[in-house]
Amino acid sequence: YEATVATGGLFLSICATDWGSHLEALAEGSAADLTSFPLTEARFRVALTAENMVASAKPMGGPQPSEVANMLRDQQAQLQKDKAWTADKTAALDAASKSLNDTFEAIRAGK
Repeated sequence: YEATVATGGLFLSICATDWGSHLEALAEGSAADLTSFPLTEARFRVALTAENMVASAKPMGGPQPSEVANMLRDQQAQLQKDKAWTADKTAALDAASKSLNDTFEAIRAGK
């Protein structure tokens, strides 16, 4: 009921007694001039092509060029962060390894 009211539609109870008049009005409205359909066959054929579907789709992460460019940009940024993280962890591991080796050498030398 709420969706009907919110969209300006008509809600009829299953117990309504005036269904006939509403169905008749609906049928009359649906019999509008169908000869002036706005979609031509040529436009319909273009709409069915894979190129048109890719170009006209706007989902996030889709195959259209703008989304591919966004994904590549995001991945390049993530790659730079990953490289910095790897360099930082490698330096920390190198320092820990040197400290361990220095401590071991000091113990071996009896210091």
